[in-house]
Amino acid sequence: MAIESKMRRPSAFGQTKEGSSGPWRLVAVLFLLAVLAAGAWYWWTSRPESSIPSGTYQAVFLDNGQTYFGRLDWRDSPHEGYVRLREVYYLDFRQNPQDPSVSASDLKLTKLGGEVHGPEDFMDVNADHVLYVEDLRGDSKIAQAIAEYSAKNPEGL
Repeated sequence: MAIESKMRRPSAFGQTKEGSSGPWRLVAVLFLLAVLAAGAWYWWTSRPESSIPSGTYQAVFLDNGQTYFGRLDWRDSPHEGYVRLREVYYLDFRQNPQDPSVSASDLKLTKLGGEVHGPEDFMDVNADHVLYVEDLRGDSKIAQAIAEYSAKNPEGL
């Protein structure tokens, strides 16, 4: 019996005689989980909402049938629920009332800002009305028309 009392035996729940390490381990694990959760939340809220490459133009199709072309910025709009479109262009077509068909020659790319009411060269669009967005290829007719317009009008309008 004397020998048995001198042996070290672990107590219940894996804690040794010296040990108060169990609660500290729990605190350390909880702290680590809190840091990981905070990091994940920060990453999720600070990530860009879109992977739109900078320098490209997009076609923004709205639910009213209108399409605008420009540089879309999902994060720069000062209003929540809106997207900002910069360097805005749209197709304007002149339709002959006698001939309801529209040919390509009747279409004209118009730069936003030259209208009678003189808007700025950006627009904030309600994101709920955006049906879809497409990136324009550099060789598309719209992108070429924008490049030609920009070359002829370096001041913008």
